[in-house]
Amino acid sequence: MPEKTISFTGTSVSLEYGNNRSGPILEFLCRHMPVSSERKKPRNPTYSIKTGLKGNFFLYKEQNLIYRGKEEGIFAEVLLSRICHDLADKSRGGLLFHAAALIRKNEGILFPGKIGAGKTTLALWLALRGYFYLTDELALIGKGENVMHALKRPLNLKKPSR
Repeated sequence: MPEKTISFTGTSVSLEYGNNRSGPILEFLCRHMPVSSERKKPRNPTYSIKTGLKGNFFLYKEQNLIYRGKEEGIFAEVLLSRICHDLADKSRGGLLFHAAALIRKNEGILFPGKIGAGKTTLALWLALRGYFYLTDELALIGKGENVMHALKRPLNLKKPSR
C-alpha cells in the first residue's frame, strides 16, 4: 500500500492509501505539503484510506473508522481537517497560527482567526490583487526566526464565500 508522510511544525502524519480513487485526491490535497522522506514512526498518527466496491471512502485513524461515505469533497474535507489538527496538536518550534498567509515583495501578511471569520475570502481577494497565496490553514513563525512557514494546501472556499 503506498504511503505518504506529511511533516510540519516538528511533527508528522502518515497516510496509507491504495492507488484507487483516493490517490488523485491525496495528490491534489497534499501536492505542496512538505513530505518527509522518513518512514512512518510509531508516534506519528497514521491514517488509512480505502475504497469499497460501492464507491465508499473509508478513513481510519489507526484502527478506528472515522469516516465512511461516497462524496469526494466531504471525504477530502474530513481528511484535511484531521491532518491539520494532528499537525497543530503536537507542533513545536515556534508560534503556530490558524491563519491565512500571503506574501508580496518578501513581506508576509498573516490573518489569524477562527473558522468562518473570513480569512480565506480575504486571502483570495488579495491573491487576485497581486499577493502570493500560501495557506488558509496553518502558519508558523519559527522560534528566533523572522520567517513564516505555511502548510500549503488548496484554497478552501466555503459556500457563503462563493
